[in-house]
Amino acid sequence: MVCLKCIEDELKEKGLAAFEDEFQLVIKGESMFGMFFNSGELEGDGWTAHLENYRVDSENRIVVGAAVEELHDSGHKIIIAYESLSIIGDEGYITVFSKEVT
Repeated sequence: MVCLKCIEDELKEKGLAAFEDEFQLVIKGESMFGMFFNSGELEGDGWTAHLENYRVDSENRIVVGAAVEELHDSGHKIIIAYESLSIIGDEGYITVFSKEVT
């Protein structure tokens, strides 16, 4: 059983890197681990949007992985917020959010 509130809290506190295995899969372009958030929720908490409403599919997930890795390496926490996603999660629209680690 998975507690989505627990995952949300962990993402907001530590970012995607808190989930090391998933983080590595995102960087490799093999996964878009994240979740749906309420509109404006992350911006209100000081998160900055990148790749807004970016369409991801099997061909361009590596672009997201590179952006996530670059933001992480520059000292930011990262969250992938789903805008819309196919039922099997292999394509859709996402927004990458970052927040400087303090």
